[in-house]
Amino acid sequence: MFNAYIAMSPSLWWNDEYLVGELEQVIVDRAPLDRFLYITTCREGNANIITSTNNFIRLLEAQAPPGLDWAYTHMPNDIHPTTSHRSIYDGLELLFKGWRFDSTVKGADAAMMRAHYRRLSQRYSFDCRPL
Repeated sequence: MFNAYIAMSPSLWWNDEYLVGELEQVIVDRAPLDRFLYITTCREGNANIITSTNNFIRLLEAQAPPGLDWAYTHMPNDIHPTTSHRSIYDGLELLFKGWRFDSTVKGADAAMMRAHYRRLSQRYSFDCRPL
C-alpha cells in the first residue's frame, strides 16, 4: 500500500510469526519490492518482540528481497513508549538520505542536477524538482 515503512517494536510475534513467514515467501518468490523499511526495537518488556524481530532481521540479512532498502536499529537505552520520536526521526533521515543535490561537488552542472532529480523521482514515485 505504501512505499516506505517505519516499524517501531513491531508485533512480528503475532499469529505465530505470520509476517516472518510472509517474508520467507517473498524471498522465495524473489519479486522486487522497491520499498523502504526501517525497523527499531528497544529494551522491551515483551521478549517475543525481540525474538520475532531477530528472526525477521536474520532473514533480511541472509537474503533481502531485491529492491528493498532496509535498516534495523536496536535502542537499548529506550523502552517501548519512548522509541517513537527517535524511530520516526531516524527513519525519515534514512528514507530521505541523499535528497539534497550537492552543487559544491567538482564538475556539478545542470545535467548532473537533472539526473539527480530523475533518480529521486523514480525512488519516491513522484515528480521531484529543485526548489
